[in-house]
Amino acid sequence: MPAELSDFTDYGHRVRKLGARLRSVNLGTSLIATLTLSACLHPARPVTKVDDAVWSATLGSAARTPYIDEHVPADPSIQWQERFGRGYTDMPAVQGELVIASSTAKTVTVANVRTGRRYWERRLNGMIAGALIRYNDRLYAATQSRDGRVEALLVSRGSHAWTVKMHAPAVGGALLVDSTLFVGSERADLFALHIGGGQQLWRVRLPAPLVATPVAWGSDLFLLTVRDSLLRVEQSTGRQQPGIRIAGSSSAPMALQGDRLLLPVHPGMLQAIHLPDMRLEWAAAVGAPILAAPALDTNGDVYVLTRTAEVWSIDDNGKATRIAALGGAAASSMTLTTDGLLIGTLDGVAHMLRRDGTVLWTRSFTHSIRSPIAVSEGSLFVPLGNGGLVMLK
Repeated sequence: MPAELSDFTDYGHRVRKLGARLRSVNLGTSLIATLTLSACLHPARPVTKVDDAVWSATLGSAARTPYIDEHVPADPSIQWQERFGRGYTDMPAVQGELVIASSTAKTVTVANVRTGRRYWERRLNGMIAGALIRYNDRLYAATQSRDGRVEALLVSRGSHAWTVKMHAPAVGGALLVDSTLFVGSERADLFALHIGGGQQLWRVRLPAPLVATPVAWGSDLFLLTVRDSLLRVEQSTGRQQPGIRIAGSSSAPMALQGDRLLLPVHPGMLQAIHLPDMRLEWAAAVGAPILAAPALDTNGDVYVLTRTAEVWSIDDNGKATRIAALGGAAASSMTLTTDGLLIGTLDGVAHMLRRDGTVLWTRSFTHSIRSPIAVSEGSLFVPLGNGGLVMLK
């Protein structure tokens, strides 16, 4: 090869190497800038004051009425709006100065109740099955990750206290009873974990995986499975006792009313099961699937919301009366308060109803309302289908 051509080839090779290095540097700089920007979007801030509070199951407890003592504003207007992930796995827990939300984007967010500003946001390995559980200064999440992680986070900073693997995705939703967390897996295992450090107290294999959050009654747990069966398990040992078949598959979380389990089942029925003998007391037909957990009033009445956005009142003897037909469709957005019922529909409308079904006011939003609306100290927190959370007052 002529010397001039050889020199030209070497020069071109050096230029290409220099260009590759510059591209690498630019790529690295861009990546660093992107990560820095991402971190700056929601910088973590510690929660300076963490009050004692408990959220033990889906919608706070087996009564499914965490905000029944709260008042609803007569003419609410928007105070702030933030976006936390994409959609919600359960009703946001509004307790004291904190809004605690879990999203379908696998995130857990803790924000200020007055401003909506995040304290911190953490992404988990999987979406939470059921509700995010709280006991004072800790949050507990049973995830649908492939290894079925149960994670304990500190409310103050979002850092991990402990993690346990069930080796299969969580199903049904977790339940907290005293210091024990009960979690079911896709392999039909039921775990009892101590909330202090995640120690396994016992583990049993069920006939089928859970389909809903367990309910505690006395010293037992009552469990609904994907095979339409209601099981009874001892809390302290996991020992199983004979169960019964349910006339239909579960359509929404069951609720506990004294010594009675209320089971929403397809195609549009609420069944009352007496405990502990698991005897059917009554069954109320409401014409369409019930997708929201039954809400239990202080006088013994039960309210249900159907997929067709109809609201029904059912008395203590199982007599069902339709009190409202809102039109369109609904999912699980029903909240019972001191002043009446808050209903969210898939066309993005929040309805405030008296207990007789009279509409007091409506508010329209740009996205669907699938999860129940939270209420605290005269403020409303409306979770939207795109992950938005709107505070009204």
